[in-house]
Amino acid sequence: MQSNKNNYIKPPLHQAAENNEVDVMRGLLKKEGGEEDVDVNAVEDRNKETALHFAAGFGHIEAVEFLLAAGADIDAKNKYDETPLYCASRDHRDYQGHHMEVTKILLNNGADAKVVSKFGYTPLHWWARRGHIDIIRDLLAAGVGVNVANDYGDTALHWAAKRSYRGVVMILLVAGADPSLMNKYSQTPIDLVQTPGIEEIFRDAGTILQKMREEEIGKSGISPCDIILANEANLIRYAHDADVYQWLQGQFYYYDPLEQGPYGDYTELICSRYQTINGRICIANDASNVIAQPNTQLDATQTAGGSGLSK
Repeated sequence: MQSNKNNYIKPPLHQAAENNEVDVMRGLLKKEGGEEDVDVNAVEDRNKETALHFAAGFGHIEAVEFLLAAGADIDAKNKYDETPLYCASRDHRDYQGHHMEVTKILLNNGADAKVVSKFGYTPLHWWARRGHIDIIRDLLAAGVGVNVANDYGDTALHWAAKRSYRGVVMILLVAGADPSLMNKYSQTPIDLVQTPGIEEIFRDAGTILQKMREEEIGKSGISPCDIILANEANLIRYAHDADVYQWLQGQFYYYDPLEQGPYGDYTELICSRYQTINGRICIANDASNVIAQPNTQLDATQTAGGSGLSK
């Protein structure tokens, strides 16, 4: 056991997990000489973490896979209500990208993405802070709370906006992130934007939302916020009263404007907004299938005849 001046003793299994020593862990978990097995879910004294917390936090793929196969509790919580998935998202103690793979492994094995730490943080906060679109999409698909605020009142959208991650901001808005939420300093995400261009995303969303509110859209049970923020594909459907989008060359899509539907007046505004994303945000039949790039460049010239429509 490893100890320090504070008399903290790190259990052998945890030490092996920290060092990615799978053979050592295998020996510790195997009965030998009539001795009792080491509990794969035993916790250490300092933070009440399991070996899986250690392996995930250090980004050790092999150790994580071994411990899961050995029956480790994938959603075990430490004294701060943090799970291995949370530790993999927050700690990033390795610099070779292994923590991303560990996060995917945990999600694929059913880790609860809805975990919220004692201080209000979620895995989404940390990945939004680093701008990793792929992991963010996986977390959203797994049901992570997109509007969860930490003790400072910051949501993942606050963090993405502050770091000017265009792609992350877009995918969070599509997933239902509320751009009007204020943190404890009375700041909304747009107040934290530091790079020109990001404001346009929020401004367009707000403009469309206000127009829809003025028309009292939502009486059918679908709120304006649901349409503009939670599912932008529905916004297109409302504008044209039909499905008017489809894949084009894998990345680009076009709109065939239809002269029908009570909300056709919004066609130009809506489609212009989508065209400015340069085809980087692609929506397939399921609105959850969003492909975004963190370095999306906005270009207001990408419209046809000023209408924002092309065929």
